[in-house]
Amino acid sequence: MSCRDLSDRVGWRRALLGAMRGKLTSALPLGASMLALLLAPVASASTLNDVVHEPGTIAGQPYRYWMTRTWELYFSSLAPGAQACKTVTVNGTAVTLVGNFSGRRSTCNVPAGSAVYVNEYTTHCSTLPDEHEGFGTSDAELQKCSLGVNRSTVKALINVWLDGRSVPKFGKYFWMGTQAFPVNVKEQEVEAAAWGWSLLMRPLPKGTHTVRCEVLDPNRKPKTESIVTLHVA
Repeated sequence: MSCRDLSDRVGWRRALLGAMRGKLTSALPLGASMLALLLAPVASASTLNDVVHEPGTIAGQPYRYWMTRTWELYFSSLAPGAQACKTVTVNGTAVTLVGNFSGRRSTCNVPAGSAVYVNEYTTHCSTLPDEHEGFGTSDAELQKCSLGVNRSTVKALINVWLDGRSVPKFGKYFWMGTQAFPVNVKEQEVEAAAWGWSLLMRPLPKGTHTVRCEVLDPNRKPKTESIVTLHVA
């Protein structure tokens, strides 16, 4: 290859690069707009990334621990279930417990930076009269009792949506129970156990978030629905 051939090729490449540079520069405004459009759905979908999956933990504690703490909240009120939510601190981490005991609509104020545990669809048994469904009152019997109440619910027929987006395979992977635990009800020592579905989340972005749970009966007809509104500020 002669020096002139090389010079001609270099000049041709420089001209081509200059033309491409002009095209790239003119395309930047459109590229930025497209990038903003592409990122917008990702930002709104980000709360699903805050869901803690089994065997994940918050403050070093698993789902079963938070289920126990939430049912302790239920029993701690003089009128059980009256306290909708409470923020507690465990191992230096703030966690807002959402009882959702009515199974309909609940609203909670969540401090910014607090993790959140929502009791979605769980049942309990205890040593209180009429709260163990014909089972005994030993720890093992209370666990069997709380599990037995939920066996009529088909795992595939319970779903949860966080900010309008379905939590994948919620019925299959978010189902668990507690050990028997002691509670005090009107100065009476009681043992209880719980079993069912719940949702544990890392701190959510500031703003309003919704958690909707829908349960269908075996014939796929609506059985119950709950909607929890979280105001994070």
